[in-house]
Amino acid sequence: TRDYQAPVLKRAVLIEAARKRDWTKLTEMLAYINDPKRDEVFATSLIRLISPVQDQKFLAALLTAAKDPSPLVRAAAIQVLGLIPTTESLQALIEATGDEYRLVRVRAAAGIAAFPRMTAPDAYQAQLKKANQEYLASITARPDQWTSHYNMGNYQLGQGETRNAAASYQAALKLEPQAIMAMVNSSIAYAKMGEIDKAEKSLQQALKIAPDNAAANFNMGLL
Repeated sequence: TRDYQAPVLKRAVLIEAARKRDWTKLTEMLAYINDPKRDEVFATSLIRLISPVQDQKFLAALLTAAKDPSPLVRAAAIQVLGLIPTTESLQALIEATGDEYRLVRVRAAAGIAAFPRMTAPDAYQAQLKKANQEYLASITARPDQWTSHYNMGNYQLGQGETRNAAASYQAALKLEPQAIMAMVNSSIAYAKMGEIDKAEKSLQQALKIAPDNAAANFNMGLL
């Protein structure tokens, strides 16, 4: 008498639509994310899957989700808000650096790192500094993994520390010589420093390994 699978299947339909980039159900997806009775894993999955859609309704849903009772949902919302440079999203990121969960604070610091020229009120400076330190600790916790050096390079590149960024990318490539994105991003760092020959060499190396790589081809075109 009770179709216990119906709610699960209804959620699955939304997940499937999001995976296929079928936004005809976007209103239902956003309603589910902000539904007090939502399942936090499904809500988090939808937030991550909808991220490419630039829609004012999605921004509103994310701002609400950034205050969700679940730290998993809050962290996902904050991570996507870091990709949307609006006054509202930046304010949410700043406030999230004081969250009681480190996961949320780290996601907020990662988003803020993309806006090095952003100035925040003095009242938030202490928690911003703490969250940034936690973020840097999180990406350097495993120095034996190439991704640690790659992520540090991305942080340094965003902060305008191009020479340090190039060194971090090279450290990543010593651990993983076929890390295409480390080659691509190192070319960006070299180009910013005016070292065009090194930039081209990095891209040629990437294209030799992966001739169809979109990012490598795009940056070679720009170069």
